[in-house]
Amino acid sequence: MAIDDTRTEALLRLAEYSLLMRMALRDAVRDLGADPDVLTNSGVVVLIRAGSEDLLRPGDVAELTGLSSGGVTKLLDRLQGAGFIDRRYGEIANDARGVSIHLTKTGERLVRRLAAEFEGHLGELEVALKELSATVDGAQ
Repeated sequence: MAIDDTRTEALLRLAEYSLLMRMALRDAVRDLGADPDVLTNSGVVVLIRAGSEDLLRPGDVAELTGLSSGGVTKLLDRLQGAGFIDRRYGEIANDARGVSIHLTKTGERLVRRLAAEFEGHLGELEVALKELSATVDGAQ
């Protein structure tokens, strides 16, 4: 069964958008002097959340990403090793052993740059999603 041309075009545009954002992410990380392979999609989610949440804990990261506690620890180790986050202990009320995750200045710069890159392409993404939605709706 062949996919119709409109759907194929919309899927292609989404894939191109995803690739464009991944390339922008690699460039931004490299420009900050870090290894681009350190930052996975899960890492991007953690950085964005750490920049927008008052309190982000490892359990929140597990919930956001679906990673095991060991996977969360490895992810946070990579992000901290790259200089994007700090883990702070003893800052959580009634939990002296609790860990909170915070962006460093480098992490803040990366999140600002990624936000600008993403915002610059939101119009393209919106058009591609509308086209894909229309073809899916038309196929039903």
